[in-house]
Amino acid sequence: MKTIISEGEFRAITGASGIVLVDFYASWCEPCKWLDSILESIHSSIPEGSSILKIDAELYVDLATEFEIRSVPVLLLFVDGEVVWRMNGFKTGPELLEVIHTFSRGT
Repeated sequence: MKTIISEGEFRAITGASGIVLVDFYASWCEPCKWLDSILESIHSSIPEGSSILKIDAELYVDLATEFEIRSVPVLLLFVDGEVVWRMNGFKTGPELLEVIHTFSRGT
């Protein structure tokens, strides 16, 4: 899992080919911390070439605005640079893996 340190880095990674799960979070958000544990637990099980990114919605307000992040946590799934799935809140690890694997079979 990678924490984004610049808007340019975010755009480079999410704009590339492949699958990227992006977690918009805030440091004060308790559900975000629960989701972080879930993402850590599934990270080693995602398909090769896929990645998980974390981005602090309060530090990167322009990106949060662009992607209409009005509450956290929010997950976005990018496939080949396009958002194909969005979820507010969180799912279990197995549910998230199923979403990722479903879209990875289509690429």
